[in-house]
Amino acid sequence: MLSIILIYLIDLLYYIISGYKKLNEKIKILIKQSKSENGPNRFNLINNNNYIKKVNKKKKQKNKKNIINPNTNSSNKVIELKDTNNLGLKENNKKVQIDNKKIKNESKIEMKYNNSEFNIIDYEEAKKLDKRGYFDYYISLIKTRHPLISSFLPNNDNSSKAIKICLFFFSFALAFIVNAFFFTDETMHKIYEDEGIFNFIYNLPKIIYSTIISSIIDIIIKQLALYETSILDIKKEKKDLNKANKTKKNILIKLVLFFIISLVFLGIFWFYIGCFCATYPKTQIYLLKDTLISFSLSLFLPFIKFLLPCFIRIKSLKDSDKCLKCLYNISKILQ
Repeated sequence: MLSIILIYLIDLLYYIISGYKKLNEKIKILIKQSKSENGPNRFNLINNNNYIKKVNKKKKQKNKKNIINPNTNSSNKVIELKDTNNLGLKENNKKVQIDNKKIKNESKIEMKYNNSEFNIIDYEEAKKLDKRGYFDYYISLIKTRHPLISSFLPNNDNSSKAIKICLFFFSFALAFIVNAFFFTDETMHKIYEDEGIFNFIYNLPKIIYSTIISSIIDIIIKQLALYETSILDIKKEKKDLNKANKTKKNILIKLVLFFIISLVFLGIFWFYIGCFCATYPKTQIYLLKDTLISFSLSLFLPFIKFLLPCFIRIKSLKDSDKCLKCLYNISKILQ
């Protein structure tokens, strides 16, 4: 438990130094992009047009001077100056068009969804954009939702790797404490009757209960720690910068709450398990076995439970019935 708390503190320090800066930079890019779409893009067009007008005025003044001068072939010069004016206008207009195309292309690239975002977009968008098959969607869920794989293997999502590692170790600590709560006087007496032999069948109901309870608490904690939905909201709220800034503040508040709450709970877990193992030193091995089986079960279950949301989602996207929107939303909850 102390080693988990130490890992937590190291990850927290790493996130403060590096992780939050990356998140902040990503949000800044999205907000800058929204500004370029709403205001600065037009502002640049006005500036370019004003610049073109100033250049034209200067060239017109030169034209007048050259026309008044009798010693030069004025008609030829006037034609040359008109040609250069036209070329200047065309070049400047081309630059403006190129800049606009770059901005549009950047916005299109930024609006492309990664696998994690595709899994949580609205039904209407998914119907138009998500062309993945059953297997591709299943693999994306394993990569982005599985506690072990998503924490330690690289994947293209919006959540911090440091926070995912914290969540993984918190899940293990949670499985440890929940299993400890199930060790009652009756359990101790059963161990005595079995002469110290680990009775798997007797412990199986406790293992299942502890797995379910740990999973429910994990879901609640993840609502504070993971912010992929918030990043997706910022992407969609390009026309409302105030909402984007509020979402950014909400992410920061949730992260602060996550680290405070989880560290407080880890401290309580450490104290309780320390007391338990000091009081029942010969029962530690049974607690550890129960915890390992329970935690391993929680790591195995996603491979099975992700099959159902995959089936429901693909079915709802392939058929044209509007009522299937409800099924799509159910698949989002189940995933």
